[in-house]
Amino acid sequence: MTFRIGASTHIDMVEQYWDRLHILTKLGVQHIEIYNKKTIQPLKKFQKERNCTLSIHSTAQHLFHAVPVLARAGEATLYEELYLAGEIRATGVVFHLPPEIQPNEEVIEKLQQFVDYAASRNTNLILENEKKGYSYDNRLNSILHSVTNLRLCIDLGHLNIAAKSKSVDESSRYLSSYSARLSELHINWNDGRSDDHATISDGGVSLLKKVIDGVKDLLLVVETRSYEEAEQTVNILKSLRDSETLDTAAVEKAG
Repeated sequence: MTFRIGASTHIDMVEQYWDRLHILTKLGVQHIEIYNKKTIQPLKKFQKERNCTLSIHSTAQHLFHAVPVLARAGEATLYEELYLAGEIRATGVVFHLPPEIQPNEEVIEKLQQFVDYAASRNTNLILENEKKGYSYDNRLNSILHSVTNLRLCIDLGHLNIAAKSKSVDESSRYLSSYSARLSELHINWNDGRSDDHATISDGGVSLLKKVIDGVKDLLLVVETRSYEEAEQTVNILKSLRDSETLDTAAVEKAG
């Protein structure tokens, strides 16, 4: 089992943006996912000082919107973020599609253009699952089959809501079926009804254990409501990683 632990600036704190970046590194994480205020030079300086990798969570809205001006605005935002990702050597840009998206020829063509531009910037375009909609039927399979090199991020909280609403039969099977495209997991949990972004529970940890063994060098990004919950979740993940490392060492020694 090999995975890296990261945290998101989406975590709510009283501190302002730049202070948040430095505070999150005190959790002992190796990666930060940025939600806003994407300024190139300060981010380069931060990376150099803190020796951690970065990714970007897109703020693009209205991708493929029926109103052309809104659709173009969404595309422009995503292209800007992919450009920035190349400048700061980010591991990828995580983005959302509307739950009702239909993967027609135009959608597939534009998604491939986004992915190809990401590749030209030496980064990845990473699609995050929703709480409902295309993420849990053949549309996601169609998108991944048709768009070469599009990566996937699975938010465990979103998946839990989908499981409770019977949009997906078995969460672990769902995760395993997409392991070949999986770049990162967003680590948070909920009661299956609302997207609470709470500390991961025993159910979430059990699900996580079933998945991470099959994916090499997976990135786990903590995305909780508060710093306190983030700290709890990071400690849970560290314990999980340490226990698995000890178990592996014991097996190797016995062998």
